[in-house]
Amino acid sequence: MTCDRCYQPLSVGEHGHMVCPYEPRRSALHVISDELPNGPYFCETLGHDPVWVTSKSHLRREAAARGLECVGGRKPDSYYATQRRQLDEKRRDLKLGNDVAVSL
Repeated sequence: MTCDRCYQPLSVGEHGHMVCPYEPRRSALHVISDELPNGPYFCETLGHDPVWVTSKSHLRREAAARGLECVGGRKPDSYYATQRRQLDEKRRDLKLGNDVAVSL
């Protein structure tokens, strides 16, 4: 018998299911790139002097070296708690039929 992908005999070398060098391998569903979306740039928000940043990990290292924390645009949990509370109050007012003009 021969390998369907590389046509080598199955008895010789590393061949068979998930062993043949030409057999497709399972891969991760997605890979998160370390590249910056718009390429390298001078980051002016890390201190007094601009810093040339080439990747996301480089930006995190530079921020950690200066005692800063990369937030990445994520809002604090208190923001979402306030939003949920306000929405719950609006819904409660609508259910109770209060004379409060509310638009969702």
